[in-house]
Amino acid sequence: MLRAIKKLLGIETDIKGKEIDFDNCWIVDEINDRNKFLALIISIVPEDSIWSIEGLADEEIYHLLSIYPISDDTKVWKGTVWPKQNSFKVKLSKKAKEEILLALPNWNLESNFVHQHIYKDEEFYLTSYDNLDKACTWVSKSLDQGELEKLKELRVIDFYDCSEN
Repeated sequence: MLRAIKKLLGIETDIKGKEIDFDNCWIVDEINDRNKFLALIISIVPEDSIWSIEGLADEEIYHLLSIYPISDDTKVWKGTVWPKQNSFKVKLSKKAKEEILLALPNWNLESNFVHQHIYKDEEFYLTSYDNLDKACTWVSKSLDQGELEKLKELRVIDFYDCSEN
């Protein structure tokens, strides 16, 4: 019966998919400036990484990002069962990264990018749920820890090793 109701309402019942390797990452415990944090992550991930976004309400942001769409076969973990969020993927080419980094300081990250992943091939660099909320955001240890430490020193973020739990 529940399955029939979910189907009738258009609720996605299979949210499983890929996400970060929780055994090889840092958990972001505090984010005091989401825009600076996300800008850093986008700037240091490899060129042509894929940014998978779930939940984007701002049409202006969507218009910019929709210039760089990509579709791939990688199914990422969906963070919302219901109501279904709009989702799409962006290829972070050199040009896309430049344009995004120019616009990103003005974006409202409290209500956009509800759930997101950034990955290339099988390597996930970022997995975040609940609008980059603390303890719901993880970054891969394959990223430059020195860059993250700079943000920590500036009190933009705080993070710790997931394996310490």
